[in-house]
Amino acid sequence: MDMMESLARQSGHSEMNHLAHETMMTNGDALAAQVAAASTGYECAWLEKRSRCGERFDTVSELVAHSAVAHDARGTAGRSLTCQWDTGEGPCSAKFRRDHFKRHLEAHLCITHICEHCGNAYSRADTLKCHMNKRHFTQSAAV
Repeated sequence: MDMMESLARQSGHSEMNHLAHETMMTNGDALAAQVAAASTGYECAWLEKRSRCGERFDTVSELVAHSAVAHDARGTAGRSLTCQWDTGEGPCSAKFRRDHFKRHLEAHLCITHICEHCGNAYSRADTLKCHMNKRHFTQSAAV
């Protein structure tokens, strides 16, 4: 079992049916697991009437677009959404603003954003951006 599978199991996401993390990069090079994901894709685990959707997509963006149309999971910030992603023990049931759906989905998919300067890992792109501004502002400005 590789490190990513181990992390997925520890975080309760072992049923994700994908091998890698679309945004995980190190020094601009894709990790081996990221290349493997291109062949396996991402499975939609949205529950409809207690049954998983099951459609597969090559990218997270395609999965998000599918969820928006097929499961009405996107929309304006004013409308809340209750997540129906299958956690293996039933639906997630987290409630959040619809415009935050993509970043919530990335958590289910265990997508990791890596700092290119120090290697710190973040589950959300906006958290990485905040880290970059606080810790590596001079390095980022020089690039």
